[in-house]
Amino acid sequence: MSETSSSIPPRDYADPPRVPTSPSSAEREYLGRLRRKEVGFAEALASVTPDRGGETDSPGPTGIDVWLVGEAGVASLMPVDGSGESSILDFTNVDDALPGPWELDVVALARHVAKNDGGRVVPDMAEGYRRAVTSLAHAPLHARTERAVALATRSTRDSLGASAEAALERLVKSGDEPLLRRDRVAKRWDAPVVDAEGVERELAHYRETVAEPVAALISHYSVADAVSHESGRLLVLLARQADDVILLEAIPAGPTPLEESVGAWRHGSDLQRVLLVRESLPLVPPEMLGWTTSPEGNVARAWARARALPKGAKVDLGGRRRRARAYGTVLGLLHARSGDAAMLAGYLGLTPKFGAALAAAVKRS
Repeated sequence: MSETSSSIPPRDYADPPRVPTSPSSAEREYLGRLRRKEVGFAEALASVTPDRGGETDSPGPTGIDVWLVGEAGVASLMPVDGSGESSILDFTNVDDALPGPWELDVVALARHVAKNDGGRVVPDMAEGYRRAVTSLAHAPLHARTERAVALATRSTRDSLGASAEAALERLVKSGDEPLLRRDRVAKRWDAPVVDAEGVERELAHYRETVAEPVAALISHYSVADAVSHESGRLLVLLARQADDVILLEAIPAGPTPLEESVGAWRHGSDLQRVLLVRESLPLVPPEMLGWTTSPEGNVARAWARARALPKGAKVDLGGRRRRARAYGTVLGLLHARSGDAAMLAGYLGLTPKFGAALAAAVKRS
């Protein structure tokens, strides 16, 4: 990957955001409160924008780095299964993830929420974010992963199973020979699809990169159908019997558009970056996570079991507020797990003031 021309130092693919082990969490939370007095909400939200480029090598006005999802990834923040209290929310595409200032993601998500759900729900998104960060900041380190999952869903295992089933129900034609519904796959990707070739060889490569139990499971299935589009994305339907199928989705790993804002990878590949983040940050386990390169060797892809995506049903204001709060919760959990949760919690505080400031910042932009 080419390095950015900005003054921001390039990142090694193994460099996560720096989370201090000392002073204590309580002391770092106090430091966060002090930082809020030095850099208020309005100043922080106005100073960090997606187009700030290489103007500074600072991590941002508040100095708190997290794994970023980025402008392109915000639209992928969505329920991946179910509705209401049983929903699992996660990022379905993390190709843009790099360490950078938390403010970038928050402002981008708030703009997304305001555009799709009305500006009135931005404070709800901010409240979900603040509560998630505070919850993880006060949880013991050894319990943070479990705590994050518990906050995202009340029945993780059941919902994971339902997620795969829901994806199949929407995208697969039932019958003696199951096939993919081209029209629904095209709608899912918002792009035309074509028949994929050479999938068997790439699937063999994929099996070599997954855990042995997963490889053994996959070996009992054969390719029933596969489609792709010009970006290199793949959807592969594996079948053992007409009603015994697995749906795998492979997403190409490309250079992130965030380079101009937060730097570039210095070593390693785009694929290593994507796999690192998928392994370290998802709120739900990345089922069947693996990787391949295309037969031509020009496309590297990260594979996982396909998940259901929302149908986009219209909801009333109460429903939009709940959804916005859930979006904020997921972003807060990801930031708190990857950055300095205690300092960020101290900065955000315990009142609705952050939500009001975020709503005002979005309204001005």
